[in-house]
Amino acid sequence: MPNRSPLALAMLLAVPAAPALAADYYQCRDAEGTMIYSDIPCTNEGELIKARVYGDPAEEEVTEAAEAPAAEPVEEEPVVMVEGALLTAEVRQAMASLGPLRERMIEHHDRTGLWPEALAEIDLDMDSFNRSRIERIELAAEGAIIAHLAPRLGENRRIELDPIPAMGGTQFEWRCIANYPQDVLYDGLRDFCQSGPVKGAPVTPLAASTAPSERDDSQ
Repeated sequence: MPNRSPLALAMLLAVPAAPALAADYYQCRDAEGTMIYSDIPCTNEGELIKARVYGDPAEEEVTEAAEAPAAEPVEEEPVVMVEGALLTAEVRQAMASLGPLRERMIEHHDRTGLWPEALAEIDLDMDSFNRSRIERIELAAEGAIIAHLAPRLGENRRIELDPIPAMGGTQFEWRCIANYPQDVLYDGLRDFCQSGPVKGAPVTPLAASTAPSERDDSQ
């Protein structure tokens, strides 16, 4: 073992311990998405993590950049309700748009002797209908069609079409029922649908209608 002189040993003991390293580090992401660690602050809009190291990595202190404020909730646009003569026209158009569905259902019944239970059975889906008027179609028992109308045409408003056998059962006529007041279902010439409860839909009172309240039944 080499001998150390008392003077050298004293000088060695007199040297102060090196201070722990201290530095600021930045984590950046460049334009190509590569993560870069540097002692130079980020120059882009990437996430910044500032790390101050005191010697032992176990003592590392990490300060993350403040989180961005939460996005403001998007307010849904209010439903603009249709009223008066325009409501009558819209309901009539909704009923008329069910014509192709009625034809497909009768063709299916003539071929199988059964009424379809889903639109897919007759190669239709909701994209086949005007969604601004009809929100959902339900095929009920005995061939009944329940059209759930769009909210702008009234809350919980529905049209029901029922196939009625005619000509000795060789043909069908369709009876229309809707849970609107009767004056909404009168187009100025005739009642195109009857007011009444629809399967699964209670009759909901409608605000005072501006549709014609007096009719000339002699027409």
